[in-house]
Amino acid sequence: MKCLLDTHTVLWFLGDPEKLSRTALGAIIEPANKNYISIVSAWELAIKISLGKLNFEDGIENFFRIIEKNGFEMLPIKEEYFKSLKALP
Repeated sequence: MKCLLDTHTVLWFLGDPEKLSRTALGAIIEPANKNYISIVSAWELAIKISLGKLNFEDGIENFFRIIEKNGFEMLPIKEEYFKSLKALP
């Protein structure tokens, strides 16, 4: 299964996993599943860190190291994604 983790889910998994449901945690740690994180989540975290609203040890650089260490794949934003937005209801 492919899992796209939102920003809060990633933060909870990394620092406060008991906030996740058993189902969510199980899906994230299941070796057969592939976990993805949008680059938008990293952008959001970088902004929160720079504004002092989030304390992430060693900053956003460490976030990238940790998600790579956990086998998460970072998804880019592609131009075609924006083009498809106009087709949404």
